[in-house]
Amino acid sequence: MQPWERARSGPRQPEPAEKPYVLLPFATEKPERAVPPGHGLLATVEGGRTVAGVLHFTLSTLTPLHVALGVVGPAHCVQREEFASLPAQVRRYSEAKVRPVPILPGSSLKGAVRSVVEAVSPSCLPVMEVQMEKAVSQYPGRCSDPHQLCPACRLFGNTRYAGHVLFRDLFFKPEELMLYNTPHLWQPGRRNGFKKRYIACGRPAGRKVYYHRTPAEPPSNLERRELIRDRAQASGQLVFEGVRPADLGLLLAALGVDPAAPFPIKVGGGKPVGLGSVRIEVTELLLLTGESVRTQLRQAGRLGTSALPRGETHLTGEALTTWLRAQIEESIRTGALMPDAYARLRAAYSVDGLKKQAPSGPY
Repeated sequence: MQPWERARSGPRQPEPAEKPYVLLPFATEKPERAVPPGHGLLATVEGGRTVAGVLHFTLSTLTPLHVALGVVGPAHCVQREEFASLPAQVRRYSEAKVRPVPILPGSSLKGAVRSVVEAVSPSCLPVMEVQMEKAVSQYPGRCSDPHQLCPACRLFGNTRYAGHVLFRDLFFKPEELMLYNTPHLWQPGRRNGFKKRYIACGRPAGRKVYYHRTPAEPPSNLERRELIRDRAQASGQLVFEGVRPADLGLLLAALGVDPAAPFPIKVGGGKPVGLGSVRIEVTELLLLTGESVRTQLRQAGRLGTSALPRGETHLTGEALTTWLRAQIEESIRTGALMPDAYARLRAAYSVDGLKKQAPSGPY
């Protein structure tokens, strides 16, 4: 090599880190579209029944969690004033002053769970990058007929049909906040990298699912974020009404609460650098049937308030575990939950991934 060739080549670039994600193949089956239950009082479906109830659960953070408020401001988890990207929060009056309380919005958790439902069921592809539209033209598009909906749209709704599930906001303690530096997170597949990374033989390579990873320690001059720390806990409620048992089993599987094979899921921002790994554990189930449903809807509206009446069926402990497994088995038996896709997703979301560290630089 001549001296001018050596100068032109420049210093050798470091090898990119291992990719922190996997591309799971899209379902080859057509969306299993059917008439949704509707929202009438005690709605029934021809050839089957629907259920209503409230699922109580505990959400634990395995790695720091960041659902952004969308603004940069002074962080409240340190003595000195320091600016950072703030987490979602509400303000409450406490100890003679108004204090910000960090939350995980129910809508954020609902969106994360819906993405899992879409990955493991014969559902439509409702959201995609503009660059992906041509590549997915051979796949059935989003549900447009409110009388023919896939499993995901029957549960969560779409622009023409209201969903049947509601996640309430989860409240954490102000002392469970921490400051953390993250690498800059660039848009994936920028410029000409999109086709190379996400298109294979003219078809989309699959759905991106980030592994669970332990966050790396990046340099201090990168993005500053205020996060909910790891090992924090919050209580949550999932309210459902007018849901078929098979679709309910699909929803439970997507929460990662299958007693036979539990797994944590990913929520919020910073997934490539190890943020957002959470575990959900169901603690209690209240099934609303008969007159209790009428009372619930009459007193508090279709999706109710936190003051819920006692139902005719109240499950905890071993009885709850048996019920959870029965619903998931029903969803597999009816085809709402695809076993192969479910197995691939559980492998991608394995808690063993936390034994590895997320990349702190390019990957």
